[in-house]
Amino acid sequence: MVQKSSRRVIRTLRQRGYLETGFDAAVATGYDPLVDNAPELARPLAASRQQRIVFGERAGQQGRRIGAGLAPRGSAPR
Repeated sequence: MVQKSSRRVIRTLRQRGYLETGFDAAVATGYDPLVDNAPELARPLAASRQQRIVFGERAGQQGRRIGAGLAPRGSAPR
């Protein structure tokens, strides 16, 4: 079932231009229709996927994360 689903997804991605055709292994083309159709959304979406800051003086830098690793082990939040 997983192999069948995988083949279908790869075939669909190739038909839409996201993957190279004619190769056994899936190779990304770098095509992103969002850049053509809605460029104002492409940059924030790409930054979100990479966990980067989009706007402001820290644009392009890694975003800060809230959660594990910020306080010494065993300490309680205040």
